[in-house]
Amino acid sequence: MRHPMLTVEDFTGLPEGLRVEEGTILACPRCGRNGVGRHGWESEMVIHVQTLELMGDGMRDEPRDCCTLADPAA
Repeated sequence: MRHPMLTVEDFTGLPEGLRVEEGTILACPRCGRNGVGRHGWESEMVIHVQTLELMGDGMRDEPRDCCTLADPAA
């Protein structure tokens, strides 16, 4: 049985302003560490570390360390 391939991406050590596939590195207004901003339907967040899982039917990314900034529903 083949297991999915996992990759961990840590954005905290990358310089602010650097463009990566996920977006542009920015300083988190909540904690000050670097990360990539993500806008979703539930909340806005800065992802500091994420896990990418390559599976047979595609790729899944999951935030492992992030700061939630705002709740658009509020």
